[in-house]
Amino acid sequence: MNPNGGSVSTGPPLGASGGAILVNALDHLKRTDGEFGLLVIPGGLGLGAAVVVQRV
Repeated sequence: MNPNGGSVSTGPPLGASGGAILVNALDHLKRTDGEFGLLVIPGGLGLGAAVVVQRV
Protein backbone atom coordinates (compact mmCIF):
# COMPACT_ATOMS: atom_id res chain seq x y z
CA MET A 1 0.00 0.00 0.00
CA ASN A 2 1.46 3.34 -1.07
CA PRO A 3 0.73 5.97 1.59
CA ASN A 4 1.76 8.74 -0.83
CA GLY A 5 -0.55 7.83 -3.72
CA GLY A 6 0.13 5.97 -6.93
CA SER A 7 1.50 7.12 -10.26
CA VAL A 8 -1.83 8.51 -11.47
CA SER A 9 -2.37 10.65 -8.38
CA THR A 10 1.15 12.10 -8.49
CA GLY A 11 0.71 13.23 -12.10
CA PRO A 12 3.84 12.15 -14.05
CA PRO A 13 4.10 12.82 -17.79
CA LEU A 14 2.63 10.19 -20.11
CA GLY A 15 5.00 7.25 -20.36
CA ALA A 16 6.93 8.12 -17.19
CA SER A 17 4.72 6.35 -14.65
CA GLY A 18 7.22 3.58 -13.99
CA GLY A 19 10.04 6.03 -13.31
CA ALA A 20 7.80 8.08 -11.03
CA ILE A 21 6.79 4.99 -9.06
CA LEU A 22 10.43 3.93 -8.66
CA VAL A 23 11.64 7.35 -7.51
CA ASN A 24 8.73 7.74 -5.08
CA ALA A 25 9.30 4.26 -3.65
CA LEU A 26 13.03 4.82 -3.14
CA ASP A 27 12.37 8.19 -1.51
CA HIS A 28 9.80 6.63 0.81
CA LEU A 29 12.16 3.78 1.74
CA LYS A 30 14.86 6.32 2.60
CA ARG A 31 12.52 8.50 4.70
CA THR A 32 11.10 5.55 6.66
CA ASP A 33 14.38 3.60 6.82
CA GLY A 34 12.68 0.75 4.94
CA GLU A 35 14.48 -2.09 3.24
CA PHE A 36 12.13 -3.56 0.61
CA GLY A 37 9.58 -2.08 -1.76
CA LEU A 38 7.16 -3.71 -4.19
CA LEU A 39 6.33 -1.70 -7.31
CA VAL A 40 3.41 -2.75 -9.48
CA ILE A 41 2.05 -1.10 -12.62
CA PRO A 42 -0.89 -2.28 -14.74
CA GLY A 43 -0.76 -2.51 -18.50
CA GLY A 44 -3.30 -2.73 -21.28
CA LEU A 45 -4.99 -5.99 -22.33
CA GLY A 46 -4.41 -7.67 -18.97
CA LEU A 47 -0.67 -7.11 -18.90
CA GLY A 48 1.26 -5.76 -15.96
CA ALA A 49 4.69 -5.62 -14.40
CA ALA A 50 6.08 -5.85 -10.90
CA VAL A 51 9.51 -5.38 -9.36
CA VAL A 52 10.91 -5.70 -5.86
CA VAL A 53 13.60 -3.21 -4.85
CA GLN A 54 15.94 -3.46 -1.89
CA ARG A 55 17.61 -0.48 -0.28
CA VAL A 56 21.14 -1.34 0.83
